[in-house]
Amino acid sequence: MVRLIKTDDLSVRVYEGRNVPGYAILSHRWEAGEISLQELQGNLNQHKAGWLKLRRFCQFADYKGHRFVWIDTCCIDKTSSADLSEAINSMFKWYRRAERCYAYLYDVLPRGDLPFSDWMQSFRCSEWFERGWTLQELLAPRELIFVCRSWEEEIGTRTSLSEEVKEATGIPKQALVQSWSLKDDLGSPKYSIAQVMSWASGRHTTRTEDTAYSLMGLFHISMPLLYGEGQNAFVRLQLEIMSKYDDYSLFAWTTSLPSLLSARNQALNQSLEVPGGYRWGGLLAPTIRCFKNCNNYRRVFMTDDHDCSRSISMTSRGIQLQAPLRRHRQGRNEWLLLLDCGREGNRKHRFGLVVHANFDRKYARRLQEDEGFITDLVDCEVDTERERWSEYELCSLVMTQDWPGDHE
Repeated sequence: MVRLIKTDDLSVRVYEGRNVPGYAILSHRWEAGEISLQELQGNLNQHKAGWLKLRRFCQFADYKGHRFVWIDTCCIDKTSSADLSEAINSMFKWYRRAERCYAYLYDVLPRGDLPFSDWMQSFRCSEWFERGWTLQELLAPRELIFVCRSWEEEIGTRTSLSEEVKEATGIPKQALVQSWSLKDDLGSPKYSIAQVMSWASGRHTTRTEDTAYSLMGLFHISMPLLYGEGQNAFVRLQLEIMSKYDDYSLFAWTTSLPSLLSARNQALNQSLEVPGGYRWGGLLAPTIRCFKNCNNYRRVFMTDDHDCSRSISMTSRGIQLQAPLRRHRQGRNEWLLLLDCGREGNRKHRFGLVVHANFDRKYARRLQEDEGFITDLVDCEVDTERERWSEYELCSLVMTQDWPGDHE
């Protein structure tokens, strides 16, 4: 079920299944005074700024030949948890099926007499590129057009401005000029899970849980919404991704920035949004910030017997997986778990994850020591590791998984 607004009279129509007519969809940064579905249907609070935005959008869309529009502020009944859950789980689909998406950048003025380079600088600095929800709204539509504050001037399309958008977001041009898909026509991955996560790592949402919920569509994941669970929502998202995709780059995140390693550096802790008591984590990241440096991570496919692409599942004891394991440093209870991912541009590079064995034969990933965050992701060279294959054992192991929301 989807609600659409008729552009000529602002009436709300409800459509089911395949009977949905063509429509334009709006992507925007929420501002003060947005109107709700109830206010639209009751013609209430006409003084609110959201009424002007809605009218201008409908006039613009009508001029462009669209009879219906969809806008998230007043096409979802946010008083109904069931309606909100259905809408968020359907959001990617709605943006994908729209005739056209218009991204309204209220902080980008008409060009006027500005040099084009200055106008593009204003475009790249728009707050629209900083919001969590606008990532899927950028990638999902088949056609996206950026519109400036006055609604009178189009800035350009996602394709024509792909270089500018790439600079603003870190997203490669291929993902901007082609229809979004994690895989190509042959089923091979175009982008690693860690790479996609990195595109969201610098974005922000008003609600903590929306960091996870805003990414469901990009990974073609559906899951219940549990507002109040805090950072646990992001772990739940990763569990769903883990069960659907065979991509161990999901585990190649890190909390450590070597130049900032200090127990006194509270800014680092706050920027990562890792709870202070979260010392022993797990394979899954506590926050999206941990993927900040993963934009050049890629899958590595190998034919060796020790390839770690095996089944993986969440059990009552932790995350169970198969992976090649060897001793990392003699004299310490540390093991190296080889991951099937590395850095782009270096076919021989592969990541290894340092894990610690517990007394009950479970393994854990340590995030913090007394002196601060630690680095548990190490660089491996494929040829060197091949020479050490005799030291590896393909193990079925259990990794403990803590829940960050329990430490908030």
